[in-house]
Amino acid sequence: MTIATMPSNRRYANLRSDLSYKTKSGVEIKYLERRIIPPPERFATLYLYTVVDRDRLDNVAYQFYRDPGMYWLICDANAAQRPEELEVPGRVVRISMPEGLAAPTEF
Repeated sequence: MTIATMPSNRRYANLRSDLSYKTKSGVEIKYLERRIIPPPERFATLYLYTVVDRDRLDNVAYQFYRDPGMYWLICDANAAQRPEELEVPGRVVRISMPEGLAAPTEF
């Protein structure tokens, strides 16, 4: 089993990367293991953020996590597969801790 070489804070870290499928014509197609979005209730909510006009989820992620690449954590906490699902002005999105980590008692 080969694990994808991605930083541990990325959406597809720790997924198998040695999977392949051979078509009827013999062409081998390599792919990354499927990632299942965890249920939102597995995340501890830190903040509720209201999206404003022209917000992008990578910028929102930077504001809260200091890492624009962590946009996927906001997607997961809101059961969204794509960032644009959440980039709707007026929509309230959950900003959460990573799965399995409890929210701090003080900020």
